[in-house]
Amino acid sequence: MAKPVLVAQALIGSLISLLFIVEPSVSSMFWLLSAMLVQLYLMMYMMLFAAALELRRSRPEVERPFRVPGGRWGIRLACGTGIAFSIAAFVVGFIPPAGLPESSVATHTLVLGCAIAFGALAPLAISRWSLSHQDA
Repeated sequence: MAKPVLVAQALIGSLISLLFIVEPSVSSMFWLLSAMLVQLYLMMYMMLFAAALELRRSRPEVERPFRVPGGRWGIRLACGTGIAFSIAAFVVGFIPPAGLPESSVATHTLVLGCAIAFGALAPLAISRWSLSHQDA
């Protein structure tokens, strides 16, 4: 494994561990990390469903090993349902756990939102950076 990847993984793990400072208990921190991971996976699923819709629209002639019953309307229904439930679960993920002090609810939501934004934007920034260095 490449040394920079291991160093980056260690730095990110250490930064995530520092979040324990802002959370009042280990259980709320566990909830925060679990919610963050689920939110990132839900974002990936929303992109997956959107990609399926786009590929079926833009490249209908490509033979695929699996077809959704119902043709165009079937894939729209399946992907639309998947996106809708993913969005609903994403919204529910921002509800803090019961028993969290009122002062910590805002902090919990803010930290969760920032962590999700970082988790979603960091790969895009790394990709853009690596592409710009390939051209040089």
